[in-house]
Amino acid sequence: MACGSVYPHTNIVRDRHVKDREITSGGAGPAIMVLEQDGMILKADGRAASLLGTTGRELQGSHLSSWLADPRGAGAVIRELTSEGGYPAVTLMFKVNDGDAVEMTVSRLELPCECGDRVRIIVAMQPAAPGRALPIPPYAEPGQSGELADLLPDIVFEMDMSGTLTYVNQTAYEMTGYTREDFERGLRALDILVPEDRERAATNISSILSGASSEPHEYTAVRKDGTQFPVMIHSVPACRNGEPVGLRGTMVDVTEQKRAQTDLRIVDSAMASSINGIAIADMEGRLTYVNAAFLRLWGYQSDEKVLRRPVVEFWLVADKAAEVLKALERDGGWIGELVGKRKDGSVFDVETAATLVLDDSGSPIRMMASFIDITDRKRSEQERQRELIRREKLHGALEMAGATCHEFNQPMQVISGYAELLLRDCEESGLGTDELRRIKAASDRMIEITRKLQQITRYETREYVGGATIIDIDKSSCLAAPEKPEE
Repeated sequence: MACGSVYPHTNIVRDRHVKDREITSGGAGPAIMVLEQDGMILKADGRAASLLGTTGRELQGSHLSSWLADPRGAGAVIRELTSEGGYPAVTLMFKVNDGDAVEMTVSRLELPCECGDRVRIIVAMQPAAPGRALPIPPYAEPGQSGELADLLPDIVFEMDMSGTLTYVNQTAYEMTGYTREDFERGLRALDILVPEDRERAATNISSILSGASSEPHEYTAVRKDGTQFPVMIHSVPACRNGEPVGLRGTMVDVTEQKRAQTDLRIVDSAMASSINGIAIADMEGRLTYVNAAFLRLWGYQSDEKVLRRPVVEFWLVADKAAEVLKALERDGGWIGELVGKRKDGSVFDVETAATLVLDDSGSPIRMMASFIDITDRKRSEQERQRELIRREKLHGALEMAGATCHEFNQPMQVISGYAELLLRDCEESGLGTDELRRIKAASDRMIEITRKLQQITRYETREYVGGATIIDIDKSSCLAAPEKPEE
């Protein structure tokens, strides 16, 4: 790809600035940076730091976009630098710490630093000279990788046709524990692998040298002290005059990657086996994942009838579910209760906890929620509330009964006693006897009612005139006679 301009900045930098930067950077050689595929600066040499008026420590770990005069175009820059084929180059306007803006040419140096989904790009950077493109050095000849490879955090190696390592970068000493003297004595590439991997590695080396595809291979490496660690090796033939003279490649320690994969498998297993329903939806509100508990809750046998459907379809009130989605996007999380609608149309109460899933830049990429069926719990709670109300009413009835009994008992005893005395006097003449018997029976009945009121132990009601509800004294008192069985 020819050198081109991503930003239409022209005549912004005076020649004096360019000259000053060239002098500060130490001459005509290019500055070197190592970038992750997403644009993070992994490493930078002193010349790059000097060009940007900063230090290597400040550069390392920052994002390329933070050093561009127009960071909005960072995505286009990264795509240019990571595109396949040729040696892509772009002319960019960089901002520096002293307030200047410097136009520079940035070109990728082709190095075998790709391993799985991890890609690292080594770029060369120089102040742009008007009217001419800067020469960018190609990848070094075997044995001449030099400072470029020392910038990489992974092992860069070269080996001859016999398998003897002819070059390793500084990272190799740090990662394996071997010294420069160990390598100079003729350390073989296979010696850095565990014995059980060496035969497979030898077969792969022969295959690559014969022109087969140079896909990455995973092995277990062994340090000088005997400790082991997983690595991914990507190698290509090193040629001279069109003929292979060995291999060159990179060895990446994938310990953290494999640990992350293990952690991810544990998380996946935990989600799949969780007793709580779990669902993940895209930012448009369509389901992309549900676990087995979710399917059981909503009455589905498989996720085929569930995935890609809008979340709102699984709730009794779709508008309420839509409100939850808006609240989730606004606040980043939501906890509350909803009413779910099963496949067969039945409903159930669900306690829901939802949150946004963010990417590394903090942008939301998914919505995730967990669900607990609280139908039985709510039913129990409702029953508990009803029982509490019954107890409160019983307490009120007992207080009323106590007061009633206190007020009625003694007058009724007096009425009953005098009625009985009068009956004795009137038995011989018969005058008023029937009336007195009725008074005596009525007073005795009132006395019995007060006794029942004093023994109320539960709250039972019955319908009364006009649709009213009153306490059923007979059923509420423990003195009530047992009901006779139907004949």
